Amino acid sequence: MALEALGTFDKLYHYAASEFSELLTPRVRGTTDPKKLKMADERAKRFGLVGPYCDHISFFFEPIPLDILGKLFGKDHPVWFSGNKLYQHVISLDDLGDCPYEVVETPTQNRVADKFDWSKEDKREDNLTEFFKQQNRAKTLNGEIGYDKKKLHEQISKYRGGTRAAYIAMSKSEDFQDGFMQYAAGVPHVMAYPPSGKVAVLEVSQVTVK
Repeated sequence: MALEALGTFDKLYHYAASEFSELLTPRVRGTTDPKKLKMADERAKRFGLVGPYCDHISFFFEPIPLDILGKLFGKDHPVWFSGNKLYQHVISLDDLGDCPYEVVETPTQNRVADKFDWSKEDKREDNLTEFFKQQNRAKTLNGEIGYDKKKLHEQISKYRGGTRAAYIAMSKSEDFQDGFMQYAAGVPHVMAYPPSGKVAVLEVSQVTVK
């Protein structure tokens, strides 16, 4: 299918310092230490996560607001600093196919976290297990955790158009410094877990953070 024929909500966006014809998970790229792979597998199983962190690829629901990121983050951010050149990779839902996904940095998970009783610090593992159980239940009910492209399409439709506002809101938040070094703290995006560990790129272009 030609890129021009794709609907607005059939695309996802990934940014990287290098240009790729296909995007790979850290496990498939072979860039993750074996010990960290084992820990990721164990953590995913223990907390009932959608998948191990090393098996995901992150995507934005729309092109990021490059014209303001440099101003919001300044020169100290490792990626969102003015003048930084990146490659914008566009993929289609058809090429991603049916696969597990989780929409992260959402109001749903914030609501669960705010209501959760974190006082049992002496039982941290049990605490986290219960937290993720509650969070996963709420996010599944809202479609933020799912396993097919139809459901993911609905999430793209829901969150597209809000990325710029989310970055601006986060920059004004009292939590901004806590997540400063991250790429999208407080900004809804999706972590997809393609079974093959890879997804073809439809279009790539070089962009610059302003």
